[in-house]
Amino acid sequence: MGFIDPNNQELEGVWLPMFYGSILGAGGASPKMVSLANLQPTYSNTTDQEKAAITNFSNRAVFYGGPIVETITDLLIMFAKTTNLQEAYGYGNCAGYDASQAPTYGVKRNAVVGGGQFYGTDDQHSLNKIFHSIVIGSYQQWMRDPYEVVVNGRVKVSKNYTYDPTGAKYTDTGIAVPDNKTWDTNHNALDYPAHFRTVPGYGSIPALGMDGGSSATGGCDGLWRKDPKQTFTGVCLRFGRCDAGLYCGPRARTWNNSAGNASWGIGAADLLLPPVGVAV
Repeated sequence: MGFIDPNNQELEGVWLPMFYGSILGAGGASPKMVSLANLQPTYSNTTDQEKAAITNFSNRAVFYGGPIVETITDLLIMFAKTTNLQEAYGYGNCAGYDASQAPTYGVKRNAVVGGGQFYGTDDQHSLNKIFHSIVIGSYQQWMRDPYEVVVNGRVKVSKNYTYDPTGAKYTDTGIAVPDNKTWDTNHNALDYPAHFRTVPGYGSIPALGMDGGSSATGGCDGLWRKDPKQTFTGVCLRFGRCDAGLYCGPRARTWNNSAGNASWGIGAADLLLPPVGVAV
């Protein structure tokens, strides 16, 4: 795994966030997103606001998302020999929602969790960690990942952490959201994908019918998607939040939130890329 500093865990030259992102100086001219214990994870920011705070942290910092998440997920599946990664690595805080705790509603403060690289629980109300990071396995907030977007039903990705939440600069994966659901009044639907397609240089993305699984079969994690007949650009959110229960997981996604959506249940975290010239 390599060198560990107080804020980040190194994985082959890339520093993974140990903690959810917290924005310091949010009301000032130069807000900065940090990854530190004992702070409340940030919330109620748009994608661009989060991007500004991440860039202010470091010119090598990007959103925690994109290809590295797909790589880690593949490793977790290989280690556990199952796609039911909540069962294998713990359920985190996936059922910790508390309506009385406005405005954070059960999202816990960042904390150091003992137990080595991995620590999992099954009470659905605790912080867990995977590769030293509580972000991957605690399911407190959806983590914004603008390197995967769905434009009018077409999935597009950034393989090199270029930032363009419109998707105009991204690779069209050839994967299209199927019109095979009874969409709700907001033109959204939740399902569990059973099939994934590997996009070279990026990773595995739900494909085909984007259904057929469950919380314990197929991909085991949920996918919220938008009716592809709608003119809409969705920015990916990952992992789940504390009112999402068993549809959380390393493969869980939403594609039905715009870049401007901001709420208690959406946050972000820093991923620190290696300096120029360092092989990853």
